[in-house]
Amino acid sequence: MPLRRSETWFQREDEMPVSSEWNPIESAPKDGKLVILSDGESVKEGKWWDDYGGMWSTDFEPTHWQHKPSPPDPPKGGEGDAT
Repeated sequence: MPLRRSETWFQREDEMPVSSEWNPIESAPKDGKLVILSDGESVKEGKWWDDYGGMWSTDFEPTHWQHKPSPPDPPKGGEGDAT
């Protein structure tokens, strides 16, 4: 399957989110994949850690999550090229 590259991880194209809506935290991936987490007030990038019985890598207890968006397409032309 084709891979799509983002800034911090590789992910299969068929796993890319269809939408960027908030989902209940119970449905979040717990495989170490970085996602966007929120408790209704704060929003941070984080992931599930299996260490010490499992916990989220945030300083709050998230209630919702969503996939990270795909990065934008690279600019056309060369780097520094004003096209």
